[in-house]
Amino acid sequence: MPVVEYVNQPLPDREEFRRALREAREAYDPLEELLRLHSEPGAYERQYQLSSDYYQQADNSLILKLTTFPHHKHIGKAEGEQVELSWPSSFADVLREVDSLLYSA
Repeated sequence: MPVVEYVNQPLPDREEFRRALREAREAYDPLEELLRLHSEPGAYERQYQLSSDYYQQADNSLILKLTTFPHHKHIGKAEGEQVELSWPSSFADVLREVDSLLYSA
């Protein structure tokens, strides 16, 4: 996500600030942001050797545990849906899987 930041320097005039905002908005790519946000929990888990498969309340009581989080996929529809273990995948991997499901012979 583009950032407009002024640290240890004078604030810009109005036109310069509007230009910086316009450039940030033009550089923003929602898909890239989605992919970045999707990868952050895994990076945090690896860095701190913690698992994000536990969701807890402020008092540390367990809300739920996803044994395959974050790498899992939902197979089926609504009532018959199953959650299966999966491996980390790239966006290209996802597209290949969608392609194989939609266009397999």
